[in-house]
Amino acid sequence: ETTPQAMLELALIENIQRQDLNPLEEAEAYQQLVNDFGLTHDEVARRVGKSRPAITNTLRLLALPEAIRELLMTGKLSAGHARALASLGKASQMMDVLEIVQRRGLNVRMTEELVKAVQAGKPIAAAPRPATSRSASPEVALEARFRDALSARVSLMRGRRGGKLVIYFKNDEDLEHLYSVIVGEP
Repeated sequence: ETTPQAMLELALIENIQRQDLNPLEEAEAYQQLVNDFGLTHDEVARRVGKSRPAITNTLRLLALPEAIRELLMTGKLSAGHARALASLGKASQMMDVLEIVQRRGLNVRMTEELVKAVQAGKPIAAAPRPATSRSASPEVALEARFRDALSARVSLMRGRRGGKLVIYFKNDEDLEHLYSVIVGEP
């Protein structure tokens, strides 16, 4: 016989595994398992089928300043970038590093390098720079125009023989909205 508490825990775990949650919703669900059921990060990891470091890193997202959380929720900042920023601890440092990441168009690896440099007390001016400044590229501006026009997260990548435009959606309603915007049907 299963207790009501065990049934609630099981339902929450099933929702985490089944739902298409954004990283912050996932972090909040893990936090609920910790708070409501007294689980350790290790126990949460075993129950949801992830590693303990993955759980701990996801939970760190809850400590992000509201401005960074908003960028993460709207898809303007990746979960990888957000996790790197969260490891700084101080909100002011996170915001300073975020500004550099956005201005220089740093990828997640470069962001992690920058965070390590800041944690080691190195000057931010020595931060890594991408080989080609993506933030000044026409692709970034075009990507932003697509994002604004479609009200969706997009990713634009160019290669030698063309490119690829990826449009992200969360559910059928978003997909229908994208279809109507692109095709022009109500």
